[in-house]
Amino acid sequence: MNVEIAQRLAERRKQAGLSQEALAARLGVSRQAVSKWERSESSPDTDNLIALAQLYGLSLDDLLYVDEEIRDDVTFEAADRAAKRQAEQETATASPADPPPAPADAATASDASSGTEAASSGKKGKVHIGPGGIHVEDGDEYVHVSWRDGVHVKDAKKGEEVHVGWDGVHVKSPGNSAGDDDVVIDGAKVVINGEQFDSWQDAHARYHHGWDREERWYEPCGYTVRGERFDSIDDARAKYGDEVGKSIPVRKHYLREFEKSWVKFPYPLVVIVVYLLLGILNGAWAMGLFLFLTIPLYYMVGHAIGRKRLAPLVSGAYPIAVVAWFCWMAFVLNQPHPAWVAFLTIPVVEWLVHSLSRWWRDRKRRKGDAENAPIDVDAQ
Repeated sequence: MNVEIAQRLAERRKQAGLSQEALAARLGVSRQAVSKWERSESSPDTDNLIALAQLYGLSLDDLLYVDEEIRDDVTFEAADRAAKRQAEQETATASPADPPPAPADAATASDASSGTEAASSGKKGKVHIGPGGIHVEDGDEYVHVSWRDGVHVKDAKKGEEVHVGWDGVHVKSPGNSAGDDDVVIDGAKVVINGEQFDSWQDAHARYHHGWDREERWYEPCGYTVRGERFDSIDDARAKYGDEVGKSIPVRKHYLREFEKSWVKFPYPLVVIVVYLLLGILNGAWAMGLFLFLTIPLYYMVGHAIGRKRLAPLVSGAYPIAVVAWFCWMAFVLNQPHPAWVAFLTIPVVEWLVHSLSRWWRDRKRRKGDAENAPIDVDAQ
């Protein structure tokens, strides 16, 4: 039906003070049929047009205000629907077991058939917006947005898939083996291509600082699998199997540029040379042993400077300092009894350092959020 005629039918119904349900009851059709007439999705047949004209007290021309240009189209549509209805009645007459359909049943059947067509066409592409979220499907591609499941987007042409939900961010790209181009982000970790990182800073160190001047990836300095540290990936696979790096995430540890330069200095060799000189020249073989406690301190200092974090340095240096002080008190001053109490302070200091570090990070994060927050200006 012409859109202009459909609008006139809706206006005539409103002028008569009838709802779609009331008009459908007067004509003996379904409310869906009346709704389709007014949405220009279908046209009333000749009998219903005559019934509408009689109901409103108008002629067909006055009811439709048909222009000369579209008169033939309206006449053809009405005649075509009348012919279809006549054919349905003849088919029902040929099958005496089935009673002839009433006008309401015919309209309902028409609505059902059109609904079936819409459903079949909806298999290729459909949009649904409701309390459950926004869902758009186009064949194998789709976009789902909801509070419960988050955002899930799939691009079938490129083979890419992105999911952002309460369990983190998951990104999948095609054309690679299992685990490649796979990014998983949640509140506890970051996993990229099967490599697990504790934070984005560690992941950035892997993919930014891991590329050396010879244009190749240098080897990691360590591996962590299920909370256990390994010097090589072969050692990890020897314990956990070949799935390490595939289904079992691996955290690879890389040194930053400053740390690489720091560890290149042969500090342990210097300590050995100094110890030998002290022992040979001064006979301080026992006292020189304290120099070996500075070796782990040297690398802790480099790590703290490279990462710009003081808490790991204090947390690692304090137990070494306690051991050194106890050895001095016990073996040099012969006072082990009061000195052993210092070991009881190690867990207290570790807890205090951890708590202060977490409080400081939270404070910096809140400060950054406050600086980046939008400014609300009240209207004057």
